[in-house]
Order: sequence, then C-alpha cells, then structure tokens
Amino acid sequence: MLATKRYRWSTRWFARHWCGLALLSVLLVSLPPSQAQVRLDGSLGPQGPLNGPHYTIPATAGQQRGPNLFHSFSHFNVGVGESATFTGPNTVQHILSRVTGGQPTRTLTNSVIPQEAS
Repeated sequence: MLATKRYRWSTRWFARHWCGLALLSVLLVSLPPSQAQVRLDGSLGPQGPLNGPHYTIPATAGQQRGPNLFHSFSHFNVGVGESATFTGPNTVQHILSRVTGGQPTRTLTNSVIPQEAS
C-alpha cells in the first residue's frame, strides 16, 4: 500500500509541475555553449585575450628565468576540439603557468602541448 501511495504522489506532483519542467528543459537546451577563453593577466607580459580556438602562447607573453618560462593568466579555459600550444626558444626546459582570475579553470582537451619555436 505504501508503494501505491508514493506512486500516486509522484504522479500528482508531475501533473502539477509539468509546465515548469518543460520550461526548464527548453531553457537548458537553448543556453549557448560555454566559450573557451584564454586571457593574459599582464603581470608577466602583455595583458588581454588570445585568439582561439587554437591558442598559441608565445614566450613573449611571459618571462623567461634561466630554463623556466613563466606565464600568468586571468582566465585559462580550453574546450573540446580546441588547443593551447606553448612556444619558446630551445633554452626553455619548463613552462610554468598560473591562473589568477578567481574562477575555476576548465581544460576539456588533452592538447596542451609544449612545442619548440622555429
């Protein structure tokens, strides 16, 4: 008997709220996909956004100290099908980055690639 009452309650609840559920579904489907964004914060080099969806991050966007290349971003979000490629001279052995923008960073790709500059 308890299972029957629970089923009836669920059916009534759905009947009362079907319009709200339909509206919520339409809103979720119509939301634009989140856009990836890579933006330099200006603390180690220039400030501003980089052009995507295949971001190239040159050594001049950061600072080199010995074999280390440092970059600082206010946003670093790379989506599916996008890439971020760090470039630098052959003397760079390590690329170190930080994100200072206060928002979670989303990297939904496996294409973050260190690459030698020509």
